[in-house]
Amino acid sequence: MATLQQIVSSLPVGKPSAMKVSAFENAIGNQPRDTNNDQTRGEVTDAIVNNEIPIGSNPQRGYWLIDSDAECQEIVDRLDAIIRAYAIKRTAIVNGWTRRKQSKASDRPWPK
Repeated sequence: MATLQQIVSSLPVGKPSAMKVSAFENAIGNQPRDTNNDQTRGEVTDAIVNNEIPIGSNPQRGYWLIDSDAECQEIVDRLDAIIRAYAIKRTAIVNGWTRRKQSKASDRPWPK
């Protein structure tokens, strides 16, 4: 498990210098364990949430220490889009479950 100091000291500064996930994992001493880099992702999330470290990430570019208002806004915009997408998905699931419950009560289960 990487320490906060390992994570911060390994982060390149600014998006143009972003470090690919595999290189970042090596830099912080993590061994790839799965295809989603779950350990590293969890440690980066912990650094952001619990220590307010402004870390940017992009699947194609990797990780970096946010170094400008534009980089911060880009990450915030992407997070807002994800939140909106999850809200739509949540609503659809609740609506679908309500519809299914009603159909089961009428003895005509939907969607099957």
